Amino acid sequence: MVCFREYIKESGEGGSYGMDYYDIPRTKKISKEEATKIVMTKCSKAIFNEAFLYRESKQTGDYALTDPTSGKPRISRNIANYFTLLMDNLPSWKSYPKRSRSIICSTTLDGAYGYGNNMDKKVIIPFDGSKIGLCADHDLWDSWNNISSVHLFISSLNKELIEYGISDVDDKSWSSLKKALIKLSVGDVNERGIYNFGNILKNWDGNGDFIKHIDNILSPKSNGFKLLKAGDKLPSKGQEAWVGGKCVIIKSDVFEEFIKGV
Repeated sequence: MVCFREYIKESGEGGSYGMDYYDIPRTKKISKEEATKIVMTKCSKAIFNEAFLYRESKQTGDYALTDPTSGKPRISRNIANYFTLLMDNLPSWKSYPKRSRSIICSTTLDGAYGYGNNMDKKVIIPFDGSKIGLCADHDLWDSWNNISSVHLFISSLNKELIEYGISDVDDKSWSSLKKALIKLSVGDVNERGIYNFGNILKNWDGNGDFIKHIDNILSPKSNGFKLLKAGDKLPSKGQEAWVGGKCVIIKSDVFEEFIKGV
């Protein structure tokens, strides 16, 4: 089982790894004193309710501050960026933090793995008011009721686009993807939809608003996602979550001692 699959170019937490993916660094080291001051003044909800999140990263140092909303949006790694664009832009996801501008976490320390070996586990403390998207399962890719597989969805959508000669799709642009999807929806769908990208074309009758049809299938409500905010009670089993706001990051090895002084 692999949590946090290589879905988002997520690090940005120091070293060349992060700089390869971002126009500006999103995370900076801070001192213990700075972390204490920030947590006490900006993260009271999470501290009071012990509502912490967890992740692994290559970031060095015991304490850091991250702002996942800064700089350019993040894109999917090792696979086309279509699903991130859909979750960021479909109407049913409007209230959720954007995946492309969030830090990806788990609700448990044990669930915070997946980026490789020799990584440090970190405790994530979100700022008050930060929105948190909560997946229905341990990993985003396994959290869908209405499609069989995110990977199949993306790979078969690619095949559909190639099959019907739609080759000018920019997977960093919602307008470009939206235009391509509408092109796929035109015509006799009974003779099309060879790959069906997760049964979306298979269940399309050719009438109405195709983007709305996709939105209904991928909506957070119909797939068991939840919208939380910093300080809300988190599930005790390891579920993937994403935070769309600033967070203090503390190495798990020093967290217990740190929290005693807060």
